[in-house]
Amino acid sequence: MKREHNSLAARLPAPTPPAYPQGWYAVGFSRELRAGRVLTRRFMDREIVLFRTGRGRAAAAEAYCPHLGAHLSRGGVVAGENLRCPFHGFEFDAEGSCTATPYGSPPPAARLGLLPLREVCGALLVFHDPRGAAPAWEVIAPDQLDREWWPVRYATLRHRGHPQEVTENSVDLGHLTVDTHRHPATRGTGRPTAGRARTGATTGISGSMLPRNDSAQPGDIAGPRADGAAAHRT
Repeated sequence: MKREHNSLAARLPAPTPPAYPQGWYAVGFSRELRAGRVLTRRFMDREIVLFRTGRGRAAAAEAYCPHLGAHLSRGGVVAGENLRCPFHGFEFDAEGSCTATPYGSPPPAARLGLLPLREVCGALLVFHDPRGAAPAWEVIAPDQLDREWWPVRYATLRHRGHPQEVTENSVDLGHLTVDTHRHPATRGTGRPTAGRARTGATTGISGSMLPRNDSAQPGDIAGPRADGAAAHRT
């Protein structure tokens, strides 16, 4: 029996990559999430809510109240620094703690599930790990005061595909030398040109920066530097 089990295990396929790889995913723009607003976003295989407190702190949370499961964006409101549930009025702060209820002292066990959120270059990024691990790395924002770069510009695109494939291929400069992968704006040049080539992203939002030079335009996603090097991407 043991020999048969080992033989069967050898014939099974190797583990496949997770449906949603680990990483920071763009779920919206900072300008969408004004103070006091609550938004719903589809994140991986479920809905989440984004809210910004009266003092401007942004947070991402599971969509359903831990009390009795009401959806927090369907009638939920921001009350000062808290998100208030529309069902029984339980309030949760940006750390997930229940801070108030209409029934007296908040129950210590009532905690709202939060997701790591960062605001980088005007984008709202939420972290996902298939095993539920905390972020082991951060997204580093380029220096916005560097005059050699254009301001960040964004494009919202829809793409049917695996996010890992898009991310890995979009930053692989070796693909610029292969005709089947080369964008028409780069064909025949061996490097990106100042065309209107835009990079797709399964996460829904992609942003890029350009160095200032005579040939690149503010609306372009890729362009050559004045010294001939390729433009950087974020």
